[in-house]
Amino acid sequence: MDYFYSKKIGKTKQYQLLTKRDKLKIVLISFFGMLCFNTITAQQNVVIDGNAKFIVLSPILIRTEYAGDGVFETKKSFNITNLDLPVPTYTSQVNNGWLEIQTDKILLRYKQNSGRFDPSNLKISLNLNGQSIEATPWSLNLSGYKTETEEMALFGGANLATDHVNYTGTGFVAGLTNIGAGMEWNLNTNVLVGDYVLSLKYANGMGNARTISLYIDNVKTQITLPQTTNWDSWNVFNKNISLTTGAHILKVVCETGDTYNVNVDWLSLSPVSKFNEICEAENATLAGNAISLSDHIGYTGTGFVSGLDNVGTRISWGLNNTVASGTYTVSLRYANGYGGDGQQINRTVSLYIDGVKTQIALPATANWDTWNVFQKDVSLAMGFHTIQVSCDSGDTFNVNVDWLAVSPVGASVPNPIPKTPNKNLGGGARSLDTKGGKIPLWDGLMSQDGWYLIEDSKTALREADGWVSNRPVHQGGYQDGYFFGYGTDYQTALKDFYKITGNPPLLPKWAFGVWYSKYEKYTSSYYQNTLLPKFRLEKVPIDALVVDTDWKSPNQWNGWNWNNTLFPDPQSFIDWGKQEGLAIGLNIHPSIQTNDPKYATANATAGGLQGTGWRLFDFSNKNHAQAYFDLHTPFNAQGIRFWWLDWVDGNISMAVKGLPQEAWLSHLYTQNRIERGLRGFAFSRIGGGYNGYGNTGVPDLAWSDHRYTLHFTGDTFDEWDLLKFASTFTISEGNLGIPYVSHDLGSFKGRTLTDDKYMRWLQFGTFQPIFRLHSDDNTDSYRLPWQYPNVVQQAKDFIRLRHALVPYTYSLAYESSTGGLPIVRGMYFYNPEAPEAYTFDKQYFFGKNILVSPIVSGGQVASTQVWFPEGKWINYFTNEIVTGPTTKTVSANYNTMPAYVKAGGIIPLKPYSDYVSQKTDDMLTIKVYAGADGDFALYEDEGENLNYQQGSHAITNISYLENQRKLTITAQQGNYTGAPQTRTYDIVLYNATTPVQALLNGVALNNIAPNSGQGWWVANTIVYVHLNESSVLEDKVISFDGTLSVADQSNKQGINVYPNPVTNTLFFSTEMKGSNVSVYSLTGSLVLKQKMENNNGLDVSKLKTGTYLVSITKGGEKTVKKIVKK
Repeated sequence: MDYFYSKKIGKTKQYQLLTKRDKLKIVLISFFGMLCFNTITAQQNVVIDGNAKFIVLSPILIRTEYAGDGVFETKKSFNITNLDLPVPTYTSQVNNGWLEIQTDKILLRYKQNSGRFDPSNLKISLNLNGQSIEATPWSLNLSGYKTETEEMALFGGANLATDHVNYTGTGFVAGLTNIGAGMEWNLNTNVLVGDYVLSLKYANGMGNARTISLYIDNVKTQITLPQTTNWDSWNVFNKNISLTTGAHILKVVCETGDTYNVNVDWLSLSPVSKFNEICEAENATLAGNAISLSDHIGYTGTGFVSGLDNVGTRISWGLNNTVASGTYTVSLRYANGYGGDGQQINRTVSLYIDGVKTQIALPATANWDTWNVFQKDVSLAMGFHTIQVSCDSGDTFNVNVDWLAVSPVGASVPNPIPKTPNKNLGGGARSLDTKGGKIPLWDGLMSQDGWYLIEDSKTALREADGWVSNRPVHQGGYQDGYFFGYGTDYQTALKDFYKITGNPPLLPKWAFGVWYSKYEKYTSSYYQNTLLPKFRLEKVPIDALVVDTDWKSPNQWNGWNWNNTLFPDPQSFIDWGKQEGLAIGLNIHPSIQTNDPKYATANATAGGLQGTGWRLFDFSNKNHAQAYFDLHTPFNAQGIRFWWLDWVDGNISMAVKGLPQEAWLSHLYTQNRIERGLRGFAFSRIGGGYNGYGNTGVPDLAWSDHRYTLHFTGDTFDEWDLLKFASTFTISEGNLGIPYVSHDLGSFKGRTLTDDKYMRWLQFGTFQPIFRLHSDDNTDSYRLPWQYPNVVQQAKDFIRLRHALVPYTYSLAYESSTGGLPIVRGMYFYNPEAPEAYTFDKQYFFGKNILVSPIVSGGQVASTQVWFPEGKWINYFTNEIVTGPTTKTVSANYNTMPAYVKAGGIIPLKPYSDYVSQKTDDMLTIKVYAGADGDFALYEDEGENLNYQQGSHAITNISYLENQRKLTITAQQGNYTGAPQTRTYDIVLYNATTPVQALLNGVALNNIAPNSGQGWWVANTIVYVHLNESSVLEDKVISFDGTLSVADQSNKQGINVYPNPVTNTLFFSTEMKGSNVSVYSLTGSLVLKQKMENNNGLDVSKLKTGTYLVSITKGGEKTVKKIVKK
């Protein structure tokens, strides 16, 4: 193997392939460097220092990898698909024992040979808002560690089971019935040195205490697990242990001398707290439904613990009394508002101190944002103690807990650690199931800290065949993370993210039209003879028809056969949908019943499915995946266009660990569509899979979903707060790189909505990535415009506008799919230095041209505060002009909403069609908003197949130059099957000066009556140009001459004349009765004067050929227009 040597040339390094004669020199140099303990190896963009490896991927992006055994990973992970980026300019050197890697944006410093990354040995400097800051990306986790036992390595007969209740995760480990059976937890992370509580949740229905062997880094302790009431009841064993910094291996094994025969649900580690300090609940060991949240105010630390709503839920703390034996006060900070049972009462929970129970009463607080402190005096000896807050039978629970503290009697409650504000701008969540408003979100890539680390140490690896495998175990620990140091350059951060993780897909064009579904037992006859004819009659477009779960048989949840009662002739139904331009999709739940006619074949292909009720698939197992997708094959052959992956039926034990179940299944659906010649995507939730209905899932597994997922957000409640948060949610998911977010417009669980709520949902959906109407199975859960007679016209207008915007939205999707920005963009992408870009968190850019701030409150006329960045902004509906920067209260009725186009914005629209592919886009309206330069790239292709990847697509660049008053539509670049060869344009120019004439490619256009052929006219200060059909392969330059401003006092009435040039009769754009009209030659001679008695126009047939000035006096105000007489 050739050696590479780097030498500095100025501020850069030059890498040269050495000859064999030079190799000995390098070996000697390296050996001498090792003696000096400052050896670094640099190869292209790779720098190695001992067991630490750094890859410089861009000026803002460095991979940081530590392998305790010195074996670095060469395979890509499921998250990270590409590291072959151009090598950026950087330098590396050793300075006083620190390795320094410098790009033009960041400086990374690593203390040589110092082992695993932590805040003391890895520091990265960068610029944020003009100041140098220091990031410590590998901060040690102080909040504890937990693993479900089914995620551990099982051996010796230990196996996953689900045949008892009250476990968490996807099951529990049984089979601990013989010597050699056990499980191993490879805690391959950087644990902080200190004392910890090791907790083990178990069930022991044997009738007496059982023993089992616990190994901590090969040191054995036999532990005793007291009996539980039965196999459906669980207890938690706690043990105080000490750990050094680094990785550790814990094992639970049945050995000689043990009595074993227990089931184990999970293991966890949480740091032991000291007396007289705050012990945050979110850092404790949580069991049952307990979950850390932050959706109320007034808490300390990073959150509080909620979910104390059923028997078996508990919070456990370990504390070490190093002071003295004596009496101490236990303080518990809690909130007790209106519970899920609709009551606000004094609540009781069970307080356990070293296993001794006391039921305590917690009086009600004013609301969930108000906190109180309960106190109780107890006697505690020196040493370790366990304190639990438990929901037991006989308790009323339903409280939130912030922290616990133990302090000397009479002493003040310890001061809480000040809450560190979370500056991350949010990412997403698995779903919004059962939500009615704001929820905490996972982290996204963007943070006001100016940096973020994507931790990839545990993600499954990719193999050469595209499948995945487990990461190897590294003795001494392993860390793998990607540091983004972007400051406020969020756009570059996201584009670099796409470069290493892959781009989003380009969805089919129909996906940007109108979707409809309802959780209802609709028949094929209803769809064909009632529903679609009503859409057509009402002139409401529809593109995607999703059939919910009742199409299935023998089980409506997870059957794999048509319900022939509802669909007696499925093939005829699908063929009908295709003829009507409908993309028909089917709801699916990825499991199968044992009585399904297709079960035997699926089970045989899989080699045995999982579960005891319905059967589950391990999608990381190739045979299971094959069996699952074989079930789809006959439906795909019939013409089903896509599948709605509505649910993942329980977390399963995946053979490949570190693989987010839902994201991996979305990957498989994507590949399945590609194999069928269709664009790959999955219509699903995101993340790690089902973890309880309404739970948001694991927060760090969404770094690959953007490659596959059209994310539907799930079963939401009908609340204004939910509508408001839906806007924020779409924005935030862009920070995960996800461009396609789809909400149930109107909510899922809402019944008949009020008119105002229905309209505001439709308005919101008009400017969202996906417009999808969906609701639950109540007969009055209405979502269609004719079901709201008071607002039917306004509803239809917005749905039609959504459809008209498809050329614009589809072009944005193409931009995103090629590594650009998401369709919906947070204000901070374009205005990162403005504080308002962060505080106005429900308003966003729809592409770069449209600023949207949805109305999210009731009333036929409602308002919202809108922040306008610098520039001019023109209301899309009212043409109101706002000059920023400013904040303004904007009111809107059902006809309008706060959607403002930036000066220079260009918006292409298509005419009405029943569905997107009904007509080629050979007629387009181009809305142009003058006041600044602007451009837009119109993207077009065949719509659904993969031919665009081989260049079968077209781009038409459209630009406007303000100073030259010139709009250019360039010749189409590229071509595709079915592309229009000619096109008609209607150009609408807003916020412009009224021209004297308009020219096409330098030739004057006629000034005409509205919509009477090729030419131009002005109405209500808006300039219109109609261009007849012409080749798309020709440039079109439309320029405007003249200086009369729409705000000029000489024409503030907006009076215009047509046609111009004129032959016989000159008409006027407004009511003229009683007005005086005088016509002058250019020398000033009066040649015609007339008082208008009607609107029949002015006869100028007797005037000589030439140019004249027409003076119009109306209401005491004068307007002068120039005309040409033919």
